[in-house]
Amino acid sequence: MVTSRAVLSMVAVVMLSGSAGGAFAQAQEAPQTAPVTQATVTPPAAVQPASQPAPLTQATVTQPEVAQPAPPPAPEPDLMLQGTLNFRLGNYEEALADLTKARIKDPRSAAAAYYLGATLKKMQQYTKARPHLMEAVTLQPIAKEAYLDLADVYFVLGKNDEALKALEASEREGVEPSQTAFLKGLVFMKKRGYAEAEAALEKAKSLDPKLGAAVDFQIATIYHRQGKQAEARDRFAAVAAKDPGSDVGQMAKQQADALSKRMQTGERFQATVSAQYQFDSNVILKPENAPSAASISNQSDTALVVAVRAEYAPVLQGPYSMKLQYALYQSMYQDLKAYDVQSNTFGIAPGYAFGDSSVLVPVSYNMTTVNGKDYLKAVALAPVTIFTPAEGQQAQASLRYLQKDFQYTVVLPDENRDSTDLGAVLSWYWLFAQQKGFVNAKYEINQENATGKNWSYLGNKFSVGTLYPATDVLKFALGLEAYLQSFANTNTSFNMKRQDTTVTLTVQALYRVWRNIDAQMQYVYMKDDSNIPVYAYNKNIVGIGLYAKF
Repeated sequence: MVTSRAVLSMVAVVMLSGSAGGAFAQAQEAPQTAPVTQATVTPPAAVQPASQPAPLTQATVTQPEVAQPAPPPAPEPDLMLQGTLNFRLGNYEEALADLTKARIKDPRSAAAAYYLGATLKKMQQYTKARPHLMEAVTLQPIAKEAYLDLADVYFVLGKNDEALKALEASEREGVEPSQTAFLKGLVFMKKRGYAEAEAALEKAKSLDPKLGAAVDFQIATIYHRQGKQAEARDRFAAVAAKDPGSDVGQMAKQQADALSKRMQTGERFQATVSAQYQFDSNVILKPENAPSAASISNQSDTALVVAVRAEYAPVLQGPYSMKLQYALYQSMYQDLKAYDVQSNTFGIAPGYAFGDSSVLVPVSYNMTTVNGKDYLKAVALAPVTIFTPAEGQQAQASLRYLQKDFQYTVVLPDENRDSTDLGAVLSWYWLFAQQKGFVNAKYEINQENATGKNWSYLGNKFSVGTLYPATDVLKFALGLEAYLQSFANTNTSFNMKRQDTTVTLTVQALYRVWRNIDAQMQYVYMKDDSNIPVYAYNKNIVGIGLYAKF
């Protein structure tokens, strides 16, 4: 349908040009009135009577105007023809301008909607492409080619269910069967429907043998995700051997080598390391308005803060997983050495995956020292389930049991902070920017039952945050948290029940400087409002450093 329209438009332009040329030629051949010149009006030699009018001269005879033919009207440009031609040539900016005008001129044209949507998709403007492609398959007569492009856009935007519906229509209409089957396999992979994904990919290869290397690479990836490491390695190696010079061949070789190494060592390892130089305006949490704090000074200081997190994952078959974890936090102040903190956490997290969901059961043990002296030992159990409630979303629900054992000497029994902490957390993520960014909302409730009556409380924590990828190398993060603590008992030192509200604002920028290394800038503001002034404080932290992922 699109091709026939383009041909008709071209014929119309040719016919218009031909008829205009003929009219111009006829106008040029029309008989002209001879101009009156001096030679044609010279009076006879005889003397004319006085009553005769004066003889005509050159001054008195004017040359009549000759009518010139009107220029032919310029033919209107065929915007669809120009736009589709630029689209096929890869001139997407020019195609966008022409096809936008074509859509305005003929908003009921499915062809114009399709080519405009396809152009925007080529320019990676997927959100803008989607409505045009949707109209291309709803206007009559439909542009059936749009089904495959629409499915691809849905896939990139993380709307996998909509992508499958579009692919079913593409199959019915017979639109590029091999590409339709290949994309269907990728969508099922994203949904963790590995059996359906493998079947669709094998179908794509049977329809178009040229897709063989790409299909085998994806199937090897499926095996890898399923824990079939030997099958994945062999399939990657076969792709690399078949086409070693291609991009997919080189990627397959890298994967095969990596899997071979992991199978030899029987482990998978990853780690993150960050180091920041920080300024803390209130290291000692000096109260804001308490009279007893008036004489306190030198509460600010600079520090080097290092954080390390590492995971070791043994290779397991099937949907089972296991992670061994370690985390280190170390702050070293320049002057206030008594507040140096070191925290070591060891953990193990067995897991099980099913469909789009998974369950982890982390168990951890923490040891914290302050100024080199034991401060806290804690054991935690926090089962969590991760699931996908809708396309483009992810959620986590978890429970927590935390046993705290403080190591310092307690003078007043009511100030003993040894406790059992029970909690529940619900966290929701909305993904955007091709799942590179997100918005997160989280709610947490916890009940801390302490040995000392001054430290038992019910807590409610609300937080929101976002990660925004401004460019491929620059990301911004913003977080806001409010923690409301309602203490259970009358404080024996101040003779009133304590109520605290702590608000924390975090602003962060990450800029990739080299491969997996980012420069990091961070600002944190904390403010604790308490009805007991000695517990109220505020502080500002500014940090700059590096963040690396291995």
